[in-house]
Amino acid sequence: MNGDVQMTAVDMVTMFKGQCTCEPAYSGTDCSEGICPVLCNGRGEYLYGQCLCHAGWKGAECNIAWNECLIPDCSGHGMCAQGECLCESGYTGEYCNQEAVIATTLCANHSDCFDHAECILGVCECTEGWTGANCHQQTCISSCSPHGECMDSKCVCNQGWNGKFCRLDGCPQGCSGHGDCQLMNQLWKCVCQNGFQGDGCQVTMELVCNDGQDNDADQLIDCADPDCCATAKVCSGQAICQTLPEPSSVLTYTLPSLPFFDRYRSWLEPSGIQFEASFDSLEDQSRASVVRGMAITSKGLPIPNMKVTVENQPLTGYTFTRADGWFDMIVTGGCAIQLQFQRSGLSIPPTFVFVPINEIVITDDIIIWTGEEEQQEECTEDTRQPPEFSILPSIPRTGIKLVEPGILLNQQSIHDEIKLTPSSMSLKYYSHRSNRVGAYINLTLDEHEGLHRIQLIHIKLDIAGVRWSKITEPEPHLSIGFTWNKTNAYGRLVHGKVRAKVSVGYEYYICNEVAWSVQAVMLDGITWSTTSMGGWFFPIHHTYDPTTGILVMGDGTSIDYNARPATIHTIMGNGRPRTASCPQCDGKARNTRLLAPTAVVTGHDGSLFVGDAELILKIGPDGNSSVVIHLSYVPTYKYHLAVSTLENKLYLAEPQMRRIYELQIPLNGSNHTQVDILAGTGRPCLLVDADGCGDNGPASNARLYSPKGIAVDKDGKVYFIDGTIIRVVDTTGRIGSFLEYTWCHDALQTPRCGSQMPASKLSLQYPTELAISPLDSALYVVDDDIILRITLNGMASVFAGIPSGCFFSSMNMEPSSTLSRADQVPMESPAAISFSPGGDLFVAETDYSNVHRVRMISPDGYISTVVGGVTPCDCRLEDCICFSGDEGPVGNATIQSPIALTVSAQNELIFVDQGNLRIRKLVKEVPRLHRRRFVYEIPSPYKNEIFLFDQFGFHFKTKHILLDEVVYIFNYTEAHDSLIGIQDSSGFAISIQRSSTKDPLMLEIGKNGSLVTLGVNEDGYLTQVNNLPEVGNVLLQYENGLLTRKLEREYLQNAY
Repeated sequence: MNGDVQMTAVDMVTMFKGQCTCEPAYSGTDCSEGICPVLCNGRGEYLYGQCLCHAGWKGAECNIAWNECLIPDCSGHGMCAQGECLCESGYTGEYCNQEAVIATTLCANHSDCFDHAECILGVCECTEGWTGANCHQQTCISSCSPHGECMDSKCVCNQGWNGKFCRLDGCPQGCSGHGDCQLMNQLWKCVCQNGFQGDGCQVTMELVCNDGQDNDADQLIDCADPDCCATAKVCSGQAICQTLPEPSSVLTYTLPSLPFFDRYRSWLEPSGIQFEASFDSLEDQSRASVVRGMAITSKGLPIPNMKVTVENQPLTGYTFTRADGWFDMIVTGGCAIQLQFQRSGLSIPPTFVFVPINEIVITDDIIIWTGEEEQQEECTEDTRQPPEFSILPSIPRTGIKLVEPGILLNQQSIHDEIKLTPSSMSLKYYSHRSNRVGAYINLTLDEHEGLHRIQLIHIKLDIAGVRWSKITEPEPHLSIGFTWNKTNAYGRLVHGKVRAKVSVGYEYYICNEVAWSVQAVMLDGITWSTTSMGGWFFPIHHTYDPTTGILVMGDGTSIDYNARPATIHTIMGNGRPRTASCPQCDGKARNTRLLAPTAVVTGHDGSLFVGDAELILKIGPDGNSSVVIHLSYVPTYKYHLAVSTLENKLYLAEPQMRRIYELQIPLNGSNHTQVDILAGTGRPCLLVDADGCGDNGPASNARLYSPKGIAVDKDGKVYFIDGTIIRVVDTTGRIGSFLEYTWCHDALQTPRCGSQMPASKLSLQYPTELAISPLDSALYVVDDDIILRITLNGMASVFAGIPSGCFFSSMNMEPSSTLSRADQVPMESPAAISFSPGGDLFVAETDYSNVHRVRMISPDGYISTVVGGVTPCDCRLEDCICFSGDEGPVGNATIQSPIALTVSAQNELIFVDQGNLRIRKLVKEVPRLHRRRFVYEIPSPYKNEIFLFDQFGFHFKTKHILLDEVVYIFNYTEAHDSLIGIQDSSGFAISIQRSSTKDPLMLEIGKNGSLVTLGVNEDGYLTQVNNLPEVGNVLLQYENGLLTRKLEREYLQNAY
């Protein structure tokens, strides 16, 4: 070399004095290693001269795993833990390469140190959360690396990165070279060049729309491509580009108390959004619901003009997706539906949705793959663990007074009054009735020991057809709040109570799947009142909402009849055994005797199916019973029934014959029942069978061991317990083991106390019962004295009961406690489980001697007793009476051996009271409409009065019960939507004059009496009461819909 400069045959290295001086983008002793070798080691994308690493990798070459440090030894002044340097005392910085020496390092006590420092072994050290030479710099609660740096206790993100900890990619893939990454409203976003779209400008748009070519490789050509519909004039008149109006624009209803179907009936008009639909029967109308969703491409773009039908409900007709990809249609609820999508050039699989009655249900996004499907990364067992979280409902427990069961009075609200002299009447204000006060919901995530493995947290909140979505970064003690404005997806105010579905998911590093956990909570909508006095109420005037069962009283209280204790009724059996021939089995179900009832299940039309020894009986909605099938033998074991919510089918799991039978449910008026064998040959399954007893083959050829608990998912798959494993029959009739169970296990394995485990490692001991959650299709299994939850992504946990070896404090062991955690309370001989449409799990427990009860577990895991309990004597003894309470409050009822149960689509609990040879039902005593007079008669909870309401809930009369005299009469406008007059028994009256918009303008107090003028602001709140006798003028001021000041005669009377 001799000191000369010499170039090699390649231009990546220069030799200087025997040393290799590498060109940019190369490294190593001989400059043979590229900084981005093999495209960033195959773990990232090379853009703009740097490697953008895939999730789970970092470093200039994407060669450092997420749990390793960029400087492995942390500059010799710390240790690497889960990808972050933990510095020794006296050092700080991301790589412990900065000295953090305190000016006065020696100390005798804490007072010798700076603020945020303490004396430890004679040396001042910064307390947790503080750093710097004088401990004056607050640290960030989580690392900002590698996309930002900590400054003044906050992360300052690099270009393209957002979020509290700079982990949210605002400009994916550097905007793919087709846009600029710009800071807009404090967030980095891609601004795409013409012809490109998507959050990372990664989607090519179809701009040439008349060449017959698929220019953007999405399988859609010319005007069939949504891009052309939106931009090209040549496509503007094409039928495929036409779109339906917004569903809110064709809604015409104004009365909140209309039945659910009548609110959306206008959608079925010729100018509506749903075509060729027929909801002629009152039964179909009473079960109506709305399903809505959005169809998008795999790149996130909406797909318009797709035809949407319901495969298993042809009478619902069809609709189309609109320009934004959304669709809305009325369906029959209380069951699962199969949505079908059709559009030229696309092959679209069906979507299955469970739809409760009278609700707006929003589906998951319908993702249509219009190009090559991206390869999914393999997810390990530790990246499948779903989150655990708790929900704080909208109404705080404090400040709510329970006047009596079902009657609520908010003690924290503001009450005020304006006396309408010279009458005895008045107007009253209650702040908790303001329709401007939103419903608040807060969710808090439980601590997760693997927080460092979580990349992102996904949150979805569905309320009344509206979905809020949020992606956030993991952090300790994460708590997120939402406020709902009490409107539905169509901008209409929601009255009464509504179910909110909350979904939280973990997205782990090195895994593209999201592990979801789902809960539900009830929220309060607005208070509907027919008084319409600018947010004020007459204490004597009330409103009843027949759609929600809530009585809104003028004195500030509300009565929710659905929240009051139910009554218990026998619907079949009388305690005496039937004969084998059962001559009374065809007739009134109440007169039908039973022999050995062991199973009960409900159909989505309200029918019940009862398994009673060799007979399977049907109780129709009319209350009549009939024999569906008569077995040729008398079963000696308990068998199980299940109904498909997707199809009109009943399933029988019969352990004695080792078969699963499929029965086509007879329609009304038909006595013919078609019976087929779904699974099992009748031959026993031996645990040593080499072929897994027929797994992965036709279910009808499979051998079963002992089929027990059975359930059908929303997509028609049939799950059942067979011995100690769970097997599943898919919709093609093939059978397999759920989650790759093996028939033999080395040792019993169950989830540890309060933890989760891979279901593939789970071994069941004595499983008997099975149910599927309508919220997320998770499987719930009774295994001895615990209930296990198995998610579809393969994780198992204890949902209720206490596994052996787990102990909890005695305060949580009391079964009668109404707020106990189900996984901290022992279960005693659980005999059956069943879900309500809203996700509550009902559990029947009986040891046949002293324990006879049904308990309910809410979706967030709290348990309470519904009916029954622990009897003081052994019910098997002749002198122990274990039947009582029929036709009375459920709290007074005694039951014996509840061995099976079900919950109807109408949310009614029905159970087999086997020891008493009865089928019993819990009924909510909601006011019923008088069939002839079309009147609701509701007794006052406080006085000897009865309130009379019309069929829409308008209060038109109050009568004295004992004297049978009219106390008050209430009059309304011709349109029957606003109160215009009140008259008492003496003839004294108050008249109300209203504007064309129904706002109150004037009160006439007494005949030819005082005229009191009223003022209302633009939000509809009462602001002025003028010329009031003995008072003069009253001025009212509000802020955000809440009363803040009240002035009389220009003097401040009350301020809030």
